[in-house]
Amino acid sequence: MEGEKNKLENLLHNNLMKKRDRILHDLQEVSVADRRQKLDQYQTELEQEDEKLVNFKEQTKGSNVMEFMWKDIQLILKNIFRLEYFCLQKCLCVLFVFFRARCST
Repeated sequence: MEGEKNKLENLLHNNLMKKRDRILHDLQEVSVADRRQKLDQYQTELEQEDEKLVNFKEQTKGSNVMEFMWKDIQLILKNIFRLEYFCLQKCLCVLFVFFRARCST
């Protein structure tokens, strides 16, 4: 009777271990499939972003838009500074004449 009990316990233990191994294997397969799917998704996104970058470079390379815009901005700023300097000089001249006239009277 004890021998048969041990035999049944061993059989139950072995069946449980086989089932456990099968579940672990299935879990690993699911995990590998998920990783593969995510990898494919990331590769697709990377290809799309690379394509966008190439398109952007092609668009900006031919026209050098940023370079021209920067030069225009620099020219505008120079003109603004020149106008401010000119206006400041005129204001100082007017003030100088005004104070000179007041002091002489």
